[in-house]
Amino acid sequence: MLSWMADDRPLVQILDMGLARFVGAEQTEGSLTKTGQMMGTPDYMSPEQAWDTKTVDIRGDIYSLGCTLFRFLIGTPPFQGENPFQTLMVRTTIEAPTLRSLDPDLPERLD
Repeated sequence: MLSWMADDRPLVQILDMGLARFVGAEQTEGSLTKTGQMMGTPDYMSPEQAWDTKTVDIRGDIYSLGCTLFRFLIGTPPFQGENPFQTLMVRTTIEAPTLRSLDPDLPERLD
């Protein structure tokens, strides 16, 4: 969402990262998601979220936010595969490219 600050500068806000987890909530019959089911968009999922959704914590959100920032700055996610499984696996086998290797005009501190 784009809004404006009091001094007329734009303010970008991310309103929805797509998933929410209720800590301590019991899974009941008829739940939308089941144990072992993949939840999330592979382009933004942390490796631990792909491995075991029950162990994901705030660090997974930070990882996803980093992937979102990467895409915002570069135009593509940091990891890509031919299919969702490859997209999840490639992030555990290679390092993400640096921002400046893809756009040398970005500030060094951002890299």
